[in-house]
Amino acid sequence: MTFYNDIKNLAAPPLFQDEEQNRIAFILNIIAISMMMGLSGFVVYRLSSNYLRDVVLIFIMCCIVFVSIVLLYRKQLSWSGTVLLWCMLGIIDYLAIMNNGLHDLVLFSIPGVLVAAGLILYRRYYLVVMCAALLSIGLIGYLEITDAIQNAYSVYTNWSDVVDLEVMVCLTAMMTWFLSHNLRRNMIRLQNDEREILNQSDQLRTSEKRYRALFEGANDAIFILSNDKFVECNSMALKMFACERPEDIVDHFVREFSPSHQPDNRNSEAKSLEIIHTVLEGRSQRFYWKFSRKDGILFDAEVSLNRLGFGNIIYLQALVSDITERLQAEETLRKSDEKLRNIVENSSNLFYSCNTNLKFTYLSSQANDIFECEPDEPLVRFEDFMTDHPVNKLGYEHAKKAIKTGERQPAYELELLSRKGTHVWLEIQEAPVIKEGKTISLVGVATDITKRRRAERALQVSEKKYRDIVTWAPIGIYQSTRSGKLLSANSSIAKMLGYDSENEFVGCNMGEAIYCDTKDLEQIIFQHDMAGHNVAMSYETRWKKKDGSTIWVLMTVHDVRDKTGQIFYYEGFVFDITERKHAEESLRESEERYRLLVENSTDLVTEISSEGTFLYVSPNVKSILDIRPVDMVGTNVLSKVYSKDKSLIAEILNKQSGSAMYRYRDRMGGWHWFESSGQVYHTSSGERRMVMVSRDITERRKAEQELEVSRKQLQHFTEHLEHVLEEERKRISRELHDDLGQLLTILKFDLSWLRLEGAKGDSEVIAKTDEMMESLNEALASVKRISKEIRPPQLDALGFGGALQWDIDQIEKKIGIKGIVTIEPPEFEVKGQIGAVLYRIFREALTNIVRHAQAQNVFVRLSKKVNTIVFSIRDDGRGITKKELTGDTSLGLVGIRERIRMVGGTLTVDGRPGNGTMLSVEVPLSEENNGERANHD
Repeated sequence: MTFYNDIKNLAAPPLFQDEEQNRIAFILNIIAISMMMGLSGFVVYRLSSNYLRDVVLIFIMCCIVFVSIVLLYRKQLSWSGTVLLWCMLGIIDYLAIMNNGLHDLVLFSIPGVLVAAGLILYRRYYLVVMCAALLSIGLIGYLEITDAIQNAYSVYTNWSDVVDLEVMVCLTAMMTWFLSHNLRRNMIRLQNDEREILNQSDQLRTSEKRYRALFEGANDAIFILSNDKFVECNSMALKMFACERPEDIVDHFVREFSPSHQPDNRNSEAKSLEIIHTVLEGRSQRFYWKFSRKDGILFDAEVSLNRLGFGNIIYLQALVSDITERLQAEETLRKSDEKLRNIVENSSNLFYSCNTNLKFTYLSSQANDIFECEPDEPLVRFEDFMTDHPVNKLGYEHAKKAIKTGERQPAYELELLSRKGTHVWLEIQEAPVIKEGKTISLVGVATDITKRRRAERALQVSEKKYRDIVTWAPIGIYQSTRSGKLLSANSSIAKMLGYDSENEFVGCNMGEAIYCDTKDLEQIIFQHDMAGHNVAMSYETRWKKKDGSTIWVLMTVHDVRDKTGQIFYYEGFVFDITERKHAEESLRESEERYRLLVENSTDLVTEISSEGTFLYVSPNVKSILDIRPVDMVGTNVLSKVYSKDKSLIAEILNKQSGSAMYRYRDRMGGWHWFESSGQVYHTSSGERRMVMVSRDITERRKAEQELEVSRKQLQHFTEHLEHVLEEERKRISRELHDDLGQLLTILKFDLSWLRLEGAKGDSEVIAKTDEMMESLNEALASVKRISKEIRPPQLDALGFGGALQWDIDQIEKKIGIKGIVTIEPPEFEVKGQIGAVLYRIFREALTNIVRHAQAQNVFVRLSKKVNTIVFSIRDDGRGITKKELTGDTSLGLVGIRERIRMVGGTLTVDGRPGNGTMLSVEVPLSEENNGERANHD
């Protein structure tokens, strides 16, 4: 079997990387094996013929062919071909020389060698073989012609035959090269075509397998559609649409797997046809779609629709991804992101990120509060706010180390200075962000520990001062054993007991040396044992001082136990409550005293709850309302208050304090007037209560009502009297002006006549007449003046506004005080009693200004409101004083007030020293004046 395998392997040519080399090797293998078999048969033939002359040479040729075969199988292709071709030429030349000459062998052998050379050699090497063949023919022909060699045909050889052979071999070589070259080229092309076809076939099969694997193994559903009809789908499509067979989808329409309307309320069929039409125009679409599974369950999907062309057939490829979970994940992510954002925004901590230069790339909103800066102010880095505190340098090194090493560093602290100058302490926790083995940023959380740092500093100070506090505390602090031995005490207890130092009594038995009664100590220990572990109890007892006097103390005691639960010692605080005891005694006496005052007072004292019910009623309610106190306690305060007065009491109850007058019904149904004042206070438990003191003013109210009636009657009488006086003044003024004025005028005429007559006589008569004329003129002037003062004629002649302006003009002429009269509206006129009263007030005020005000300007203003007339007079003089307003000599103001009261008006006088005085009158608008206004309108 081994020999057979070797022979079998020998018959098969070796394989090369190049197809051309494999072809040449195949040809060489056939030629070499054929030559080996031919030469071997020739050797056997020569041996059997006892012709041994050329056996050795032929055997050598066989060895050379074998060497060629060995070189071929060692993949020495060029050496194998060279050896084989030259061996073939050698055999042909040998046989031509020794036996057959040029005629037989050359015609058949040399073309065969050239064909073999053309198949296995390139042009350059082929030319060498061809030249060698032609040279050998010429050499053999020369030797035969010159009889240097003798063979069967040497006698027939001539130069013409040699030339013919050369030409024939040359043409054969050229034709052989042309044919072999074309044959080789065609073979190479066919091989390349075959190889390309095979490669394309392999690629097609591979592509088909890959496409089928991708089509069936895709994570998304893949559909092939013809318009809106499914023509093919993959297994994921069956799974996505809950179908078992492709027939459940293929040849069905898109609308069959969609709800009637999409989430945008568009019809599914119309919308799908619109999208398909857009894709058929060559524009791919990517959109969201609501599908319906076979079982009716709806799900959301993302669809990518593309146009596929197979010749004249147009298909649509749809990639459908079920995004239900993705949408749920996005919603979860959104909620998580919102939750995280709420945590970040509502956290008291500051979240940030910074680059490797420690510049902020993100800051949460807490930065504005921590750094006390404006919301739109850019913040660059912590370093911009650092103080000179040494801890800041250490923290900066931590951050740099985290960036350099990429390792998380321990938390560190920074002291910063805000924009408003506030010192802020932050605790920083940072972590590096690593990307591709390199730190790209830091993320961190900053906690405001300013309060904690302050607390730590306070705790340090507190710890430092603890012993001093204990030693010099204003309250006593002590420790003692269960038997009563005093272990320690501070200076306050020494001072409390009258000792110079606590060393004088520390170590003594408290029951004998300090407690006034030893049983008090025993009682404290007994009560503490009954209360149990870890209980602090308070006791009041008496202690003895060094001088033998006693004091009251309040002790707060708790036990300190060891691990076994046994009492190790007692410790507690001691307060000197001697003064408090005295104060409590004084308080009890004071309470008794006030109780007697309340119970024996003529005023009614009540206590009212926040709900408005009586909690306490003083006993004298029996004598006032004929109601027992116990019957009123628990009843509502407003239950017996007159209905129209309830709002007054409710207002007091709703406020902290207040007073009111109201009516209250007694037991018999009669009404009593009360004047009450209340004040709110809060009990120790925080409850709101009110103490109300009420006085029965029923009799006083009756007197006030009678006085009010009397006052109104007096007012009516005064008004009537003023009216009578005004009419009387008018009559007297008219009589003085008319009657007495006429008489004086006639008398003046008579005196004038006498003077004219006396001019003819005595000069003394003339002089006397002139004196009488002068006295008569003064009398006339006095009559006019008195007449005007009694009843100013300008009020009737000029009206109210004209009279005001006439008086102002007269004052300006005579004294120099300037005045301005303003009437709104300008046509408004005041008549009747109101006009007379206001004009009298104006004359009185103008007289006071001239006499006392030292003013330079007077401003008079008359205005009409809806139901009132406002009349004001203002000057820029020295200003009236409070004393002048309330003095006994201010009779002018008294008269003005009385006149104002007659017409139901009000008077306001406002004056400040140096800023002048303003007198303002407001009176009701009468029908007479209102009608006047209507007529003007």
